[in-house]
Amino acid sequence: MIHLVCVVVQLPVHLLGI
Repeated sequence: MIHLVCVVVQLPVHLLGI
């Protein structure tokens, strides 16, 4: 489940360019 959380967090973060 940790992997899913990481992906969900990485997705928006990458889009924001942080």
